[in-house]
Amino acid sequence: MRDAVADIADRIAARAGLRPPAWVVEARAGERAKARGVRLGDYRKLLDGDAGELDALVEMLRVGETRFFRHAEQIEALRRKLIPALARRRPAGETVRAWSAGCATGEEAWTLAMLLADGLPDRDVRVLGSDLSEEALARARAGRYRAEAVADLEPALRRRWFVRRGRAEVEVAPALRERVTFERRNLVEGAAAGERWDLVLCRNVLMYFDAATQRRVVDRLAASLVDDGFLVVGYAEHGAVRDVPSLSQLPGALAAYSRSAPVGPSVAKVARKSPAARRKASTALPPPVLQTPRARPADGPAIVRVDGMATAAEVAIAVRAALAAGGELVVELDGARHLDDDIATVLRRALAAARASGIATKLVATRPGPRRWLARHHLESA
Repeated sequence: MRDAVADIADRIAARAGLRPPAWVVEARAGERAKARGVRLGDYRKLLDGDAGELDALVEMLRVGETRFFRHAEQIEALRRKLIPALARRRPAGETVRAWSAGCATGEEAWTLAMLLADGLPDRDVRVLGSDLSEEALARARAGRYRAEAVADLEPALRRRWFVRRGRAEVEVAPALRERVTFERRNLVEGAAAGERWDLVLCRNVLMYFDAATQRRVVDRLAASLVDDGFLVVGYAEHGAVRDVPSLSQLPGALAAYSRSAPVGPSVAKVARKSPAARRKASTALPPPVLQTPRARPADGPAIVRVDGMATAAEVAIAVRAALAAGGELVVELDGARHLDDDIATVLRRALAAARASGIATKLVATRPGPRRWLARHHLESA
């Protein structure tokens, strides 16, 4: 069984660069095997001659959590620092090209187009949204979302960029739609030949790749940028979580702004003509917002402490690593300054996986805020 799971995992990595935990591969491959009416060992053989089946399995492993204007600090960094920098570099009338790499169902690509259109009103803004999932891209191209998805947006943004479709849905307005295109792309293969981007967003994608694939993807994304272009990554990609390599540790290290810098820790700037400056800046990385033990204590559980402004992606990495190690898991929430719906989704999935694997999991919250949050999301320990 383990040989079959490892072999299937290798095929997934070769196809999409993903390296999910073994228990996730076994669970998802088991579901597909059952649907095809075969055992797991035979399912491995079935993958040999059926690329479509391998794509279906990758689709089940796809992480599609996204929303409009996700991660306020990163949005403000784009709005106040990067977009004004693009405005200084691109005279009126010129084209500004941006790529949302791993856009899922499109919310990030549309958000990027709104930000650029507002910040660069006299430029021709073109945004590409790409993802590996055809199902997600179909939703992105349709541009239709539940009304709740834009409920928190500023009224002026909603009026400008969305059209009501009945009581329950909104649709992206034509003026925004004409700026954005969507394509199926595998980030492991990099950008198309000859492409050059002013801005690339690849947020909360790299963390699902193994270290070698991360290196290849980052190198290829960096190579697709114009000189002094910008690469924006998620918080977790900055080495805040154990076992996730920092971008500064990759070949051709990117210059990362420190937490105290105006742009914030979520932005990496590629200065391809200044290697010395790049090495110097890459040493200033943000401190961890999640803490997991490097080794499980012999007489106690693994502990994941959710601190500060931890994101759902960071929580997912830490919890998955702990679950993969087996044994009891404790998730402590009292140190969190913010707990959102995405983190609730991550913990709910983790609890389900723990039950399926017979792993005892405890969610700990003593402060009133985290306790109310747990109750509101109906989260209970496994």
